[in-house]
Amino acid sequence: MLVSHKYKFIFFKTIKTASSSVFDFFAPFCLPKKFHKENNGDSDYLLDKYIGVYKTGIVGDSSTENLAKKRHVFCEDVKEIVDKIDIEIWDSYFKFCVVRNPWDLCVSRFFWLKKLRKENNLTNEKVIKLEFEKMIAGMHDVFFKNLKTSYKFAIKNPENIYKMNGEYICDFHIKYENLKSD
Repeated sequence: MLVSHKYKFIFFKTIKTASSSVFDFFAPFCLPKKFHKENNGDSDYLLDKYIGVYKTGIVGDSSTENLAKKRHVFCEDVKEIVDKIDIEIWDSYFKFCVVRNPWDLCVSRFFWLKKLRKENNLTNEKVIKLEFEKMIAGMHDVFFKNLKTSYKFAIKNPENIYKMNGEYICDFHIKYENLKSD
C-alpha cells in the first residue's frame, strides 16, 4: 500500500502482478525527499526500511508485524488507516492497483510456488509434486495449507486487496499487459 498526500493517490499492492515494480516507481512520491536517493530499485529494501506514516504519505501498514500484510494491505484496512488521518482522504484520493490476465497470473503463481517450495526445502509430498493442472483445477489450497509463508492470507482471496463489500473500489486498474502505457 502506498498513499501520497501531495499527489492524492492510494496504490494497492496486489499479488503476482508486477506490483513490486509499480510500488518502486510510486514509493518516492509518498516518502520525504531525504529518502529518494536511497532507493536502489529493490521494493523489499524500500518496504522493510521505510514502512511508516509520514507527512508526505504512507508506505505499507506499520501496525502489523506480518511482513506480507505490511505489503499487501486489504482496502478495508487502508480505509481504516487513512480515516484516522483524515476522513476525506478515502473519497478524494485516486485509487488504483495492478491486475493481470488470469491465465498469466496462474502461470506466475505456479512458478512462484515452485520457487517457494525449493527455498523452504518443503518435503510434504503434496507440495513436492506440485502440478500445474492440479493448481489450475482449484486444488492449490492443498499446497497453501502446507506452505509456511505469510503470503497465505492474500493469496486465498487476492481481490480483497481492491474490493470492499464485493465492490471494486479502484478508480483505475493498471493492466499488467499494458504496464508501461497504463
